[in-house]
Amino acid sequence: MNSQEMYPHRPQIEVAQEKCGNAAECMKCVTACPYHIIGILQEEPPESGSDGPKKFNVIVAFKVLCILCGRCEEACDKGAISVSYKEVEVN
Repeated sequence: MNSQEMYPHRPQIEVAQEKCGNAAECMKCVTACPYHIIGILQEEPPESGSDGPKKFNVIVAFKVLCILCGRCEEACDKGAISVSYKEVEVN
């Protein structure tokens, strides 16, 4: 039995970066996730001589661990995250 047969539904977590803005200033979705599958990643390297990166994007790692609790979606007051199921075809 392969993984698609064992797990025919996959969590889909979509992040609209343009709605999110700068994730490092907010972090609500990151802290809301009980399984810590949401994080932030710097958008571009810091400029030479600066204090550090200025812009971060939300990333979703290990989607397979998502239990679809929706806490990240509820925590985002900008409506930048949507959580749903995606059915995978099993041949």
